[in-house]
Amino acid sequence: MAPDAEPPSAVGAVPAPADARVKEPETVPWLVDAAAGRPTPERMRPALAPMYAQVQRCLKEAAPVDGGGAMELHITAVPSGRIVGAELSGRPDLRMCVETAVRKLSLPAFAGQAIEMRIPLLPNGNPVLVPPDAGPPDAAPH
Repeated sequence: MAPDAEPPSAVGAVPAPADARVKEPETVPWLVDAAAGRPTPERMRPALAPMYAQVQRCLKEAAPVDGGGAMELHITAVPSGRIVGAELSGRPDLRMCVETAVRKLSLPAFAGQAIEMRIPLLPNGNPVLVPPDAGPPDAAPH
């Protein structure tokens, strides 16, 4: 083979530009939940804050109730994060307002089956917070 001749494997090949580099794949923006995980309290809790604001808005529009009126909100959400069910117990006068407002909200998308949450609410519309390791409020240590 002549010193100027190309090796047989490169005959007819198109040479790559000198500055050609392997492109890195574009990263998915942080706001896209590429891999929805389990519906953990840590993921769901921040998304529930607007719901409490809606309950409080409904409370302001309703007549005051003697004794406050403890409530419980039962929510059903599907893996897309859409809330498909909302039921309020304890304050029938607020039921329509709260349920309509909550169904307009959504949660982060999650993997698995539909979930149901029961959220006890204080008379002011805030959630009853239970420490993660404490169990139900009536399970006090002896």
